[in-house]
Amino acid sequence: MEDRAQTKRWVQQQHAQQQELEMERAILEEKAIREAQAKKEAQETALAAELARQKTLKMRDEKMRQRVREESEEIRQLRSQLEAAYTNREREKQGKGELVKKIFLTKVQKLTKTLRLRII
Repeated sequence: MEDRAQTKRWVQQQHAQQQELEMERAILEEKAIREAQAKKEAQETALAAELARQKTLKMRDEKMRQRVREESEEIRQLRSQLEAAYTNREREKQGKGELVKKIFLTKVQKLTKTLRLRII
């Protein structure tokens, strides 16, 4: 009888130890998960801060460039010259187009006149 009681106590102790080990393992696993989550959140926060910093620097640089473009007399003159060159180029293209059109119309008129004379 005492052997049975001793065996039962031993089995209960083993079961209690097993439950304690499983609980400890679960606690450690949960701790590791929380630490990994905290690390991930810290990395995301750092990344967001870095992106915001880079965006601020880019905007600051762009504002500085804009101010230089607006304040520089030389750049304004060069821009004006460039715009004038584009305008002249477009006018030249249109002028050549008009000339080609006039030549074409003249040839068509001569050909039409010639054909009319032959028909008559």
